[in-house]
Amino acid sequence: MSIFSTRFLQSSFHTRFFSGLVLLAMLLLPLVAFAVTGFGPNRYPNPRSTGIGVFFAPKACPIYATPSFDKDPIEWLRWDVSGQVFSHQRQTTVDARRIFLAFYPAQQMALLPVVSDNGVGWAEIQVNATQTAWVPLRSQWSEKERTEWPTHWGEYQTWLEFMRDNAPKAGILWLSGVPEFKRSLHMEPDDAAKLVPIELMRNVTVRHVRGDWMLLEVLDFNRESPMGWVRWRDDQGQLMAFPNLAKQRNPYVMGAR
Repeated sequence: MSIFSTRFLQSSFHTRFFSGLVLLAMLLLPLVAFAVTGFGPNRYPNPRSTGIGVFFAPKACPIYATPSFDKDPIEWLRWDVSGQVFSHQRQTTVDARRIFLAFYPAQQMALLPVVSDNGVGWAEIQVNATQTAWVPLRSQWSEKERTEWPTHWGEYQTWLEFMRDNAPKAGILWLSGVPEFKRSLHMEPDDAAKLVPIELMRNVTVRHVRGDWMLLEVLDFNRESPMGWVRWRDDQGQLMAFPNLAKQRNPYVMGAR
């Protein structure tokens, strides 16, 4: 075999090897990104019910048919910081997007939509499009669980409480499908209020949450910082914005990524 043929084969091998590495990286990248950033609701209107609030599921989450410990759980869900979710009923890993409304494993957050609560330590969650079930809130846990596990696990928050706690600290992501006119800043928290004249927006900071509205301070193209009100939820309870819990570098800024 000639030196040229040998070099050609070596070059061809290296090319195929490098191409294989690139392909492997492309396949693994979504998994790595998912493990680091997680996901939240991203469509408006959301085809899935977002309920009246969220339950912060612990890493070992029992789910019951009724709000009672009298019978065994109908399911146990376990998740970890790598983004793996395991169903004990199915004895296999499951798609987190089919289970959780939002999932940020690096932040220890796995959120289930709550449709009601009974006022005595139980929340009713949306399991799928047609089925609901119950989870015990933190007040029902053992002293050891309340002491050793993160303080937000097992808590139930209404959407208003959740937005007040997280939007000012994390910033917001606009859900895809929100019409541009619904992202316009108003001088008052009222759909009929006058609009705030704004040049192209470059950055958004949430200053306050009141009802279904957020008070935003924006940095516009002229480097001015006007303020105004915009909805984070419509009159039907559909989410239009969501806290940027994963601290994405390029969040939706008034609809532009």
